[in-house]
Amino acid sequence: MRPSTPTRPVARCGREDRTNQYGGHEGRTHQYGGREDRTNQVAGVKRLSPWMAVAPLLIGALVWYWLWHGYALSLKTELGNWVAPASSISASGFPYRLEATIDNATLDRESDALAMRLNAQTVVVDRVPWENNRQVIAGVEPRLTLLAKHLQGATLQLTAPFARASLRTQKGPVGKEGHAQSHIARLSVVWTTPTLTSGLLALPVTAAQLETHLRETPTFGNIGPSPSGPAQAEIEISGQKVQFGRSAPFTLELAAVITADGPLKSYGQWAAGGTIDIRQATLSDSSGEVARMQATIVPDGLGGLHIAGTIDSVCPQSVRAALGAQPAVSERRLRQPVRMAFAGALPGGVTASPDDLSATSRAVRGQLPPCPQFS
Repeated sequence: MRPSTPTRPVARCGREDRTNQYGGHEGRTHQYGGREDRTNQVAGVKRLSPWMAVAPLLIGALVWYWLWHGYALSLKTELGNWVAPASSISASGFPYRLEATIDNATLDRESDALAMRLNAQTVVVDRVPWENNRQVIAGVEPRLTLLAKHLQGATLQLTAPFARASLRTQKGPVGKEGHAQSHIARLSVVWTTPTLTSGLLALPVTAAQLETHLRETPTFGNIGPSPSGPAQAEIEISGQKVQFGRSAPFTLELAAVITADGPLKSYGQWAAGGTIDIRQATLSDSSGEVARMQATIVPDGLGGLHIAGTIDSVCPQSVRAALGAQPAVSERRLRQPVRMAFAGALPGGVTASPDDLSATSRAVRGQLPPCPQFS
């Protein structure tokens, strides 16, 4: 009888052995914290994540509203110091902009040399909240009145159904007082179908659109040899379909500077050597340029203004008649412009140099329409 051979255990690869060999589900569960624990942690993160994302936005919105409300209050206070108490001011535009609406707006400002009043049915001031030196202004039925106190006839009234303006201010150089003052870096106004009257003009002026620009350029000190002081302000005017009384419609372009020995603060300071230099003023119609003027305006020391300059025109007789407030004449356009000098007191005292006898022999442009009517 053969001896019995020991039976070798059969290796099993069942679930139980693999469970024991590698720690099993239970071992892995204890090793990594358990499926239930991980599920609870993930659920907790999911519950917190939306709030963690929204909370900073809510806090930021509340902070911005607080800041915007402060900007709005500051703007209303600032405008309240400028307009009459009867004007109603409200603020809106949150969150993207800051907009103040002034109903029945009345603005009165007065200095040593100038008095100004601005009335409007409604004025809207639009400003970037953190840039209080920049604003866009719109006015419904604005009426502007200016008075130069020390000059005879120096009044101006400008009315329009609508106007839009852009204003930017900035700090200027340090003056003799030891501090810098704010000045107008740029003021641009577009007037829709305005009507302008002035004691310095014989006729009212109307236009389809009038665009005006003002820039203060305060300058101290001597600029060297010059018949006038440094430019303290720049003025530009552009008009479409401009009419003087019942004249033909013109396109107007004007560029001028106001000179003085220092920043403009009073009439006396400007009158002591200051000028208004019209560097260029042109009138054109659909057939081309009709007249081009350069002139200088100075105070005459008697409360008036004196103007002197030259005009180049292809319609010299018509220009002379307009300057002298005489009836319009019939004239053909010349092939080459004629230069004439003019001078006199404003208003009403301006005369042009007489025409020479060669005027009858000048070549004309027969293919173009006759000279337009100037008044």
